[in-house]
Amino acid sequence: MINIIKQVSQIREKLERYGTWLEGFNIGICNGFNAVFNGLTLTLELLDYYYNVWASYDASRLSRKEIESRRRENAERVIEITKWAFVHAMSIIEFSLKDAVRVIDPSIMKSIETRKSKSRKRKRVFIYLRDIVEELKSKKCMSDEVHGNWVALITIRNLVVHNNAIADSNKVLRIGDMEIHLRKGRMLKGKLDFFVKLMDYAVEGYKQTLEALLTCSSKQLGVAAYTRPRRQSLSQ
Repeated sequence: MINIIKQVSQIREKLERYGTWLEGFNIGICNGFNAVFNGLTLTLELLDYYYNVWASYDASRLSRKEIESRRRENAERVIEITKWAFVHAMSIIEFSLKDAVRVIDPSIMKSIETRKSKSRKRKRVFIYLRDIVEELKSKKCMSDEVHGNWVALITIRNLVVHNNAIADSNKVLRIGDMEIHLRKGRMLKGKLDFFVKLMDYAVEGYKQTLEALLTCSSKQLGVAAYTRPRRQSLSQ
């Protein structure tokens, strides 16, 4: 469990760096890195609490069966805590990317709204992370790897939120070095750090997508200021 705590701490350190990076552009968009960082503070506190509870047990006074039972219970807690940390992070990232697109390149939102309103014949159109990802991919602003990672991350997030983490089809998802086998009617399974690794890939995907959006919009709109952040003084 100590390794999970270390991994979450490393993600928080990364989020702090990326948050500073985004602030450097000074373009007035929602900084999802900072929001996810704040959310992971509670995650770390919960993990640290259960780690201390586990460490407080006197194993010499417990039977082998009791030790195994408590180990399983602790693992279930870790998975549950990190699962909802992943879902929370994905929600923040989705909101933040929608805000970024509206500010940096409103034409992307307009394109999505036009396409969806024609296909669904609705006056009100809801735009989701998948829509933004597909639009950036169609504009050749996003690599196949980043696009594929997002599709897999969104699929898993949706299964967790809408289907109790139970697969509704047979499928193999690949995210970086992770290969996830979905079996229809069966719950998602993974190691103790399963959702922590997914969260790490989501954070990386968020930064990569912002970079793609900023670079692509700079070329199309001629906004040179988007291509690199302003320098910040050490006193800030």
